[in-house]
Amino acid sequence: MKVRILTETQQRGTFATMLLLYKKLLEIGIDAKIYTTFNSEYNVLPYPNKSRIFGYEKMVNIEKYSEKIFRIIYESKDTIIHIANAMYGILPIAEKIMPKS
Repeated sequence: MKVRILTETQQRGTFATMLLLYKKLLEIGIDAKIYTTFNSEYNVLPYPNKSRIFGYEKMVNIEKYSEKIFRIIYESKDTIIHIANAMYGILPIAEKIMPKS
């Protein structure tokens, strides 16, 4: 089993909770990775395009960006994707491929 934790916020509560989850998964022997859209010591994803009209949340959920991120984090059918915040745009893409999410 592989668990991929996807977070796009540095919010202390959310990120700290994901770090605890990540460390616990590693402790019990699960192949886990954290992916962030901000600079961190973990797997840093490409930042979404900026828009003058739309905000950050809209840009991280555009289908083209979501597909790009999905291709980076998805490895196989036994991959579980945990979305830690507002990147819900990846859900329709994940449902097509049928991973657990």
